[in-house]
Amino acid sequence: MKGCGLYFSPSFSFKKIIMNNKKSKILIILTLLILSAISPNLFVVAQAGIASFSSLTIKFLIPSVALIFVVIIISKILRHKEIVRLTLNGMVAGTIATVALEIFRGSGFRLGMMPGELPRLMGVLMLNQFAAGPDIWSDLAGWSYHFWNGASFGIIFSLLMGQSKAWQGIVYGLLIGVGFMISPVVKSLGIGLFGFEFKNGFEFGTTVTIAHIAYGFTLSFILMRLNKGIPNIWRRLKPSQKKRFELAYLNLHDLMKNIFLVMKKHLLFLQIAFCSLSVYAQDSISEQVPVRLKSLQVSTSGQSNKLMWTVACFLQYAKFDIQRSYDAVNYSTINSFEANRLRCLQPFEYEDKNSSGKVYYRVNVGDLDGKIYTSKTVTAYRNVSGFDINSLTPTIVTANAVISISSAFNGNAELSVIDIQGKQVFHKSITLLKGNNEVTLNMSNLVNAHYFLILKNGEGTIRTVRFIKQ
Repeated sequence: MKGCGLYFSPSFSFKKIIMNNKKSKILIILTLLILSAISPNLFVVAQAGIASFSSLTIKFLIPSVALIFVVIIISKILRHKEIVRLTLNGMVAGTIATVALEIFRGSGFRLGMMPGELPRLMGVLMLNQFAAGPDIWSDLAGWSYHFWNGASFGIIFSLLMGQSKAWQGIVYGLLIGVGFMISPVVKSLGIGLFGFEFKNGFEFGTTVTIAHIAYGFTLSFILMRLNKGIPNIWRRLKPSQKKRFELAYLNLHDLMKNIFLVMKKHLLFLQIAFCSLSVYAQDSISEQVPVRLKSLQVSTSGQSNKLMWTVACFLQYAKFDIQRSYDAVNYSTINSFEANRLRCLQPFEYEDKNSSGKVYYRVNVGDLDGKIYTSKTVTAYRNVSGFDINSLTPTIVTANAVISISSAFNGNAELSVIDIQGKQVFHKSITLLKGNNEVTLNMSNLVNAHYFLILKNGEGTIRTVRFIKQ
């Protein structure tokens, strides 16, 4: 067996082992890297709308996990002890590092700095029980997937870096965090790139960044000990080109070492900053509405008025009150219900079968503690003619404004803006469709003052709203 390169006596040097098994080692390492990269990307693929997460779990996640252990067994049979050691060490270190990540991510979630409990959402989607909601089995599946992702990232890092350094782990963690914050996942959560559309814009990014720094540092700290004596992949697989790569590596090493020393010097500042942000977030939770209405529309169908709306829900549960009015002043609640955060990811509909004529609708939405957000008003018409200005937002305009108009019929309208002296300073012809219409107006050229917006339809009916330009 000595001739085929599957057995080596203890007297063989590490360099000879690499040279005699270079091709097989490269193949096995590439296979492990590919298999380990599958799991962390499946949820991203699902949120991009390419396939359901439940189907990806069956077709890719389960097979990839099984194959990783098969490759580990094959590596052990082929006596590639180093690969087995790196893979298992990465798996263990990645799992432990995920605990460190959860200390910060979980704290951020409890302080309102995260939009939701993502492992719980992943579990529900993984088991395809969106309608039923989360239970103990979906939670177990979601958290298992979450920690396996941490283990997978650990395997990749361990195979590539061997006995890593702290700065390498921190950079690695930051790359993972940035990748997450620009992935389709944040779009599906309705918080925008880097979470800039969530609350004040900094809470999500701050929490994710610090959590992934903790992950990367913990990962590298553990592997510095578990992988002691094993160099990175470039030195392991390309010993003949060692001098060529060494210069570039040392230059990069010196650069990143200096960056790490600066970060270490300012670590106390980062800790103080995070604590300050956490306290601020905790103090501001009571001032923030945890559910935001993204859109609201009404249409007439047969003898009913149909309301449709979407929300961005930042807590686990939200309460909805659908209100109706016939004079736009006195509103009564015609339906109330609660929805969890998973349900809030989907559009809502409500059909009002007990109304006629001109009807105004709005939706009160908030959390179970009583923090309420009242939507804009939309108007439905049945067997009546006319139109209304539902809202002009914002009422204090700096550049662009959006006017919401309800119309009982299709037609044209003239939109004018006059100043307090009665001079027309803006004019636009618009086309109205039956139902609700939204028109964006560019007011940036107006001087700062008080104005009246006048809307006139083809029948000569006029509606007016006042606003301020600043």
